[in-house]
Amino acid sequence: MELAKSAQKAWARTPLWKIAELLHKAAAILKEHKAPNAECLVKEIAKPAKDAFSEVVRSGDLISYTAEEGVRILGEGKFLVSDSFPGNERTKYCLTSKVYLHFYYFSVMVLLKNEQEKH
Repeated sequence: MELAKSAQKAWARTPLWKIAELLHKAAAILKEHKAPNAECLVKEIAKPAKDAFSEVVRSGDLISYTAEEGVRILGEGKFLVSDSFPGNERTKYCLTSKVYLHFYYFSVMVLLKNEQEKH
């Protein structure tokens, strides 16, 4: 636990451009090795091979998107739209997935309105 606390403190001082660079590198490695990663999804969760390959590529795209979004949100204040990478449409109200944003933000809160809630 102490190692994790120490590593988090160092990570918090990492410049955004460096975090983005590392995330882009991770995305490239993931997509570069999409066959073995897709094979893991097929074997571990019985995902059809076609879907597994597209999920690996989509995950790599999402990591890259997150890298750019983190820099824009905290840096220049500009935003990418949700269709900035293949597989997404501009109709998104909110884009959330996995834990990639934790690389930028060290705590996350998501508020969802329950449309069926009685008033």
